[in-house]
Amino acid sequence: MNTPALLKCLKAYAEIYDRIIPIPISWNIKKTRFDYRLKHGQLLVWYFQLSVTFFTACFCAYICIQSVFVKDSHIPVYVSIDELFFFLVIGVLGFCGGLVTIFYGPVVCSAWDNFRVLEKFLTSGTVRRPYRNVYFDDFFNVLAVIIAYVSIIAVLIGSITMIIVELDPFYFVLRNILDDNALLRNWGKITVMRYTIMWISLYETSRIALLALIICTTFALILITLVDVLSNSKLTLVMSFKIHNIAHLVLLL
Repeated sequence: MNTPALLKCLKAYAEIYDRIIPIPISWNIKKTRFDYRLKHGQLLVWYFQLSVTFFTACFCAYICIQSVFVKDSHIPVYVSIDELFFFLVIGVLGFCGGLVTIFYGPVVCSAWDNFRVLEKFLTSGTVRRPYRNVYFDDFFNVLAVIIAYVSIIAVLIGSITMIIVELDPFYFVLRNILDDNALLRNWGKITVMRYTIMWISLYETSRIALLALIICTTFALILITLVDVLSNSKLTLVMSFKIHNIAHLVLLL
């Protein structure tokens, strides 16, 4: 389970994201496990980011609703489609994913530890080397490079691009609130605010999406390994029932 490629990927994630702004689920590099720490004092900045992500998703939904139900909204169709896409991505991955780390963080951490125990138990008595798909190692190596060198830069460039092409939801919300003269007078402040909000939203969404991708891919690798071990090992009927009972017990701990 803890292959060198996976550990490299998780280390890159911890150094880029966990050290800057921690979230309830963090990767412990020394113990090679996930830790759940709901310390509200250390999570104040992250709570603020989560709130910004929530309001960004709400503004995206507002633009979509306005374009559908309000006549002469002057919102192009491609903008509505873009805002719908960002509502789904930022709302589901960014905000809802953040809530999952709060309420289901202990379950994820326990499942990770329990899968390690189960894999160790099943592979300890096998003569044949467990299944290792080289494509998983390549995937984690590439993902580690993306996390270390591409993810933050992509968030910065993506935020700037959305501001330049005027696809961020706050641009259309401010157009409904302020007149053209007010927008021109406060152009600098408004641009900085728009960029900051979009950067926070995309940053939070990217970190949750990468974490979910790593965990889901790792669980898939574990399941493939366990199926390979069970299918290629000569187990008696009694031993098979013992393994089933132990697996069921470990996964419910």
